[in-house]
Amino acid sequence: MATLSSTTLASEPTVDVSETFKTFAWIFCLLISLTAFFGNAALLFAVYRDPLRCFKTRASSVFTISLAAFDLLTGFVYAVWYIANLSRSSVTQATPMEFLINFVHVKGQCAFLTVLALAVDRHIAVAYAVRYKKIVTRRKLILWTALIWGYSFIFTTIVNILDQQKSEQNLVDAASYMHLASHVEIVLVLVAVTVLYTASFKSLRKHGKKLRSSGMKVNVERKAEYLKSEKEFAMAILLTMIILVCTVTPHTIYMIIKLSKGLCPHCKTNKDYIRFSYLSEGIYLVLFAANPFVYAWRLPKFRSALRLSIKRRSRRSIYYDKTERPESMKEMSDSRKTGSIPRLNTIVK
Repeated sequence: MATLSSTTLASEPTVDVSETFKTFAWIFCLLISLTAFFGNAALLFAVYRDPLRCFKTRASSVFTISLAAFDLLTGFVYAVWYIANLSRSSVTQATPMEFLINFVHVKGQCAFLTVLALAVDRHIAVAYAVRYKKIVTRRKLILWTALIWGYSFIFTTIVNILDQQKSEQNLVDAASYMHLASHVEIVLVLVAVTVLYTASFKSLRKHGKKLRSSGMKVNVERKAEYLKSEKEFAMAILLTMIILVCTVTPHTIYMIIKLSKGLCPHCKTNKDYIRFSYLSEGIYLVLFAANPFVYAWRLPKFRSALRLSIKRRSRRSIYYDKTERPESMKEMSDSRKTGSIPRLNTIVK
């Protein structure tokens, strides 16, 4: 039975690759999809329980929840898709399933726009730390999240409707151009995120230099904290950009070649190109599995919240000894002494 990559329409001619290769690719993609599903499910569970009482009161958590919700949906739908492929089920050829997988695939722009929104939020937190709470409010972030999801939903719905009109070549071409536009948009988002994080790091270094150049002895502790913040922020930016570029670039190249007429007319009959399409899709899914680790699980407070949530402790029944307090609670206590340094230490959320 001829099988399809989840981003390849059934009506397009493809060169078949070996069953062994397809099975390997599907197992790889299934494992990544399950990681995305469970990693984001655990994150949403920890935020919902909120045993440290720090997520629901923090405005920027809105973007983190939005990103986790989309990544959870992506992991679930792709897991079902690859399980169906591995079982050689005919459900993969059904129109509703094609519609659903295409919907989630195109709606990936929602995740990238949320990543961009997170970069803007972190830039404001660094460059305008004093006015951050006035500029960034929970109501504003909920509004922006609703706009991101609304735009992605409308865009994706239009693309899906056009994709189903296979008898009208003009509509099929329009759908291809919209698919292409969505991937160009992803490239622009990557550029914007790079610029924003670079500007944020420069702003942090500027504040750090001013602090270190002051001769006041009372600022010695804060100088050390700022130096530590700069190093952590640089590593966080590097990690974020490496994951974004490495996971998005292969699949974006594949899709641009696939959708651009005349760019590579012989690629569709090239087996190496078909293999690349399967592997690039799996690499692309790594992004959705990595997001909760980049924006949450690497931070002590999220790990502490999950441990406490699993132990089923209620908020009112949690008592900490000084030696047993989670690191995130220690940060909250230290923040009274060092100002907004803990927020800078966890700047990429």
